[in-house]
Amino acid sequence: MTTRSASISRLVRAGAALLLLLATLAACGSDPTATPVPQPTPTPEPEPTATPKPAASNGMAAGGWRTEVAVGHEHGDRAFDSSLALADGSTSTLESAAGGRAVLLYFFATW
Repeated sequence: MTTRSASISRLVRAGAALLLLLATLAACGSDPTATPVPQPTPTPEPEPTATPKPAASNGMAAGGWRTEVAVGHEHGDRAFDSSLALADGSTSTLESAAGGRAVLLYFFATW
């Protein structure tokens, strides 16, 4: 076999393999019976419950969280209690939104 006939033979085999692959994908992609799309069922909304704030004693909250932490911008400092605009148009503070629990603020930006 010459180099040219070997190249043509490889090209024919590659073409046949590509046609077989395309035929298989076309057969897999066509679904003769359409499956019905499930309709969402309305779920009742739970009644809001008030979460009691843990009682603070000696600078410690329930669960061992420190309550008397300096406000600042360094690692470990308490965040400023700024107001937040909520989706319904009302405003809330960070402390009231946290409900006495620790909050992790994660600011992410790409450019």
